[in-house]
Amino acid sequence: MKNVVLTFDDGVKSHYTRVAPLLKEYNMRATFFVTNAKDTLWQHKDSLFLRALNEKGMSWEEIKELHDDGFEIGNHTWSHVGMQRLENVEAIQREVYKLNDKLADFGIPTPTTFCYPGYLVNNIYVAGLVASGISFARSGYRPGQWKVSLLELSETSYYIPGVTDRFRVPCTGALGPCLNPAEVYTLDRFARDMDRMPDGYVAVLGSHGVVHDKVFNDLVAVVEYIAKSGYTVICLRDLPA
Repeated sequence: MKNVVLTFDDGVKSHYTRVAPLLKEYNMRATFFVTNAKDTLWQHKDSLFLRALNEKGMSWEEIKELHDDGFEIGNHTWSHVGMQRLENVEAIQREVYKLNDKLADFGIPTPTTFCYPGYLVNNIYVAGLVASGISFARSGYRPGQWKVSLLELSETSYYIPGVTDRFRVPCTGALGPCLNPAEVYTLDRFARDMDRMPDGYVAVLGSHGVVHDKVFNDLVAVVEYIAKSGYTVICLRDLPA
């Protein structure tokens, strides 16, 4: 049996309007990483390429609906701050707890999973997450590094139970647009990665908003392929230790 984790970062509106209805149609689960900065993260003004991806964040009531529908709500910090601005365990805990408290106001349970803003991670950040009760934390293609191109990867990253650091869970693929088409994580690449993934390993996919039709259609193709292939979709919190 081969498992897949679908994760979506930043708490943007298209997660509620497009992603959730798609996944419910296929009875699939997912992890949505939310932050209080959700309304400002995707408000680009300079780049024409990025402006096409602009969107607002979900309301807290909409995030609660995702939880009620069986999706996992994960912690992406209160302010969407990376390790370069969080210098000690206490600062990290404040970012985690403040978001947890906001979620609790809407009846959403305390998250046990986390996604690093900008994919950046160091030992202090991990210590802060451990102290905050986090069980799993997802990064990018190479945990701890930010803008790693798909072209730079010599091998595919999977989550390997008993081997992978639970606080440095890598992305097997990051769905979404790239200026260089060669860097786009395509359905063909996903199919190859799943075909060569050993049983017992887990593929972890990351994504942001899908307001752009091309990005959404790419997600639809991946979801349809998962369903057709009989793979099991789990939440990040359900990774085997």
